[in-house]
Amino acid sequence: MSPPTPPPIVLVIEDDILIGLSLQDDLEDAGLEVAGPFTSCDDAKAWLEHDTPALAILDIHIGGETCEPIAAELNRREVPLVVFSGGRRLDNSMLQLQGALWIEKPTAGDK
Repeated sequence: MSPPTPPPIVLVIEDDILIGLSLQDDLEDAGLEVAGPFTSCDDAKAWLEHDTPALAILDIHIGGETCEPIAAELNRREVPLVVFSGGRRLDNSMLQLQGALWIEKPTAGDK
């Protein structure tokens, strides 16, 4: 009998710690493993140096900077992106996020 397959890893980048922890709880309840929530782009970049997630959920703006370089790297690795942001998709000009699923905050599930 082969060992069980580990759950997919979801990278969460969110600078609002309460939202990040809520996402983490929801994802873990769904049986997924969570990397993060990372509250800075630098911490997320450091994790990406050694790992690749199956999916990434990110806010556009983290601590005064954009996640554009991280999105570019995830696109290069063909990792699906979910943008979870208070910004509107129509206002987005980042090419790296054009193919991402976009969920605007707040959502009905926000705690």
